[in-house]
Amino acid sequence: MTTTEPATPPNPTTGRPTSIRPSKRRARSRAVAIGAPVASVLILIWVAVFGGLNLEQPAWAEDYHHDVASAINSIPQQVGDWIGTDDPEVQPAQQRILKPNIIVQRTYRQPGSNKYLRLLVVHCKLASDMNGHYPRICYPNTGWRLEGAEPMSIRMGTTAIPATHYAFESSREGRDIEMYNVNFFILPAREENLAASMEALERSARSVQRVGLGAAQVQFMSDEPLNTEEWRPILERFARAVEGPIDAIVQGAER
Repeated sequence: MTTTEPATPPNPTTGRPTSIRPSKRRARSRAVAIGAPVASVLILIWVAVFGGLNLEQPAWAEDYHHDVASAINSIPQQVGDWIGTDDPEVQPAQQRILKPNIIVQRTYRQPGSNKYLRLLVVHCKLASDMNGHYPRICYPNTGWRLEGAEPMSIRMGTTAIPATHYAFESSREGRDIEMYNVNFFILPAREENLAASMEALERSARSVQRVGLGAAQVQFMSDEPLNTEEWRPILERFARAVEGPIDAIVQGAER
């Protein structure tokens, strides 16, 4: 049995077959579908020729990174009556993840006391390199259990630095040990240049204006909770010790 196409219905006025034409909406949709790729190509050509979008780091970025490294390297070896000793070199695995511009790891001790405060300051040329290396991620990956995290702030003169206070626990050599960590990020931005969250770091990493300027992370660590009245003035003193690196990094937004 042969199937035939249905006949085109006649025009009721002329009696002649009616032409079936696409609606204006369908025609516009087809035009948009054809025009969008063409427009995209034209935009890319315009960007390439006229430099409408620059995703490369600025020409002065290397000098900026050098200034930031110098500022971080100049963090004093003694803060008040706390005396610092540089810790061993960063592990190769950390180097591969972070690709750091500079890392300072130093343990400060107070003479006549069992207290210590470990300082870690790391600057990366690309903020995105820091995504997987902050307390909530990196310490559980090395055997620490996250027991708690809460916001806190540290006074640095008239500035309140937003930070996160973490509590970790681990079983080592048959006993449970505790570690407490205060963490914040420094970003090359006019606003939101001190941040406690990864969301702020990720926004900075996506910013065209800050491509290639990177970001820094500061961590204070001890075996005692650091969000207490006893530790607050100590952290404020150490915050002032890293004010030079903060200024050097933020100035990246002023060039």
